[in-house]
Amino acid sequence: MRRTLLCIAATMSGLLTEAQPNGFVSGTFSYSSTVFEPDGSEDQSASTLSIGPMVGRFLGTSNVVGFGIDYVRDVEEIIFYNVFGSPVFKTEQTVNLLKMRPFYRRVRNVGDKCLIYGQLSAGLGFGTVHTSGDSQDQDVRINTYDASLAPGFFYTLADHWAISAEWAILGYSVERVTLKLDDEEESTNATKGVEVGFTLSDLTFGLNWLF
Repeated sequence: MRRTLLCIAATMSGLLTEAQPNGFVSGTFSYSSTVFEPDGSEDQSASTLSIGPMVGRFLGTSNVVGFGIDYVRDVEEIIFYNVFGSPVFKTEQTVNLLKMRPFYRRVRNVGDKCLIYGQLSAGLGFGTVHTSGDSQDQDVRINTYDASLAPGFFYTLADHWAISAEWAILGYSVERVTLKLDDEEESTNATKGVEVGFTLSDLTFGLNWLF
């Protein structure tokens, strides 16, 4: 009887292992748009778009390692008004950033088709910041370094397709902006900060192909 139970357990374990995908290739998407409450003297709006490919590999049934590349576009616009309510000045700042992002996931099955996971990722980005106004335009280089912690879920739709979503609830980032001066010297400013994710830009959706 004991041998029979062991054989059944081994068979079920083999079936579960066979059902586990080896990995996935996905396209991720994130977008948010915010219009700040006007105070009579200015209107301010901001939007963030992130899109890119990602590949992951299952190491057993509980661990995933992978790598992603994200294109990030962040636009912020401010319109200033005079005392009569007419627009007199407008500024716009556009950030174009390419980020490379290795990640690790600890996953757990919660059903036949659903996985939940905790993800730890680190990012390295580089790009430009373009600032335009009524009187001047300026371009500077930007480099970013960040790490984030995100819970998420993975739901299988068909044999080779799944959707996923994750929320970057906690992160740490460093931004280095390099400005080229008139005498061809360069000035670099660094900004560091801890971020807690409460906006839609911290929510990322993915369409995954399983292999």
